[in-house]
Amino acid sequence: LLDTSVYGKLVDDTLLFALILERKQNHEFVIYGTDVIRKELRATPATLFNKSKDKKIRIFSLSFYDALITKDNHHLRMNDLIQLLVLRYTQEYKRQGGNVGTKELKNDFILIATATIHQLDIVVSDDRRTMLSDSAQRAYKIINKNMGLRDPVYLLYDSFRTKIFKRNGI
Repeated sequence: LLDTSVYGKLVDDTLLFALILERKQNHEFVIYGTDVIRKELRATPATLFNKSKDKKIRIFSLSFYDALITKDNHHLRMNDLIQLLVLRYTQEYKRQGGNVGTKELKNDFILIATATIHQLDIVVSDDRRTMLSDSAQRAYKIINKNMGLRDPVYLLYDSFRTKIFKRNGI
């Protein structure tokens, strides 16, 4: 599962996107998506450009998403168990002293809950303020342990990028 912010990074990193697409087509791994990711990508301002100002981030990130999530069963839907996990993560996050608003964290918690329920790893940006904050990570671990669920493996974007390039001899 790729966090929404990773799609924006791929707009600047088209070589990595090409390698990911090639490996996906060779069935070396599967990329999953969710309604939350798609909605966040659609919410990107239409006028936002990448660093070199030659690509509109929204158009390219949505195109990348659609190229990677090609089968219906790879687009994961919200369900009652995911909603329950999100609620419990939110409650535990507050108990752990988390201070970011629930509304701002909801989508992050949905992605983590989705990865947890479907036993997926998640590639994330290095956002230590929300999804990867200490309070959030403690909340995931406590709730997942209490419910007998495996924690997702979090792979930072730069580490993911390095792995892909090394496997391709770059």
